[in-house]
Amino acid sequence: MSTAVFTKNAIPVPPATGDIRMFLNNDGIWCSIDENGVVIVYQNSLTTNTSKAGVVAAGSFSGNPKMASVTFTNDFPDNNYAVVITGADNRNWTAESLTLSGFIINSNANQPLIGNCSWNATHTGS
Repeated sequence: MSTAVFTKNAIPVPPATGDIRMFLNNDGIWCSIDENGVVIVYQNSLTTNTSKAGVVAAGSFSGNPKMASVTFTNDFPDNNYAVVITGADNRNWTAESLTLSGFIINSNANQPLIGNCSWNATHTGS
């Protein structure tokens, strides 16, 4: 599994079993260590955050490199949001062409995907 994080602000999530979390400073920065030993840093946004999430089936990716479009059911108020992409395939995932209504997931590889890809978009405010 590979994960790419594209964010300047994120919402801290409640600690899970086995999650090590500590408060770093008064700016609302938190970190956790996942089951693979990866340190994840979260920072509260000063504005109200709204998030959206979904899964893109491996067969939905096309072209070279393999890409898929994500369209939100409801638009964000602007394109100031962060995207986290996690795919079963080991790729250098990127989120491109962020708009109010969605974005493009780029796998940055020509080989067909085997597993699905999940995403989470969090509005960070302006």
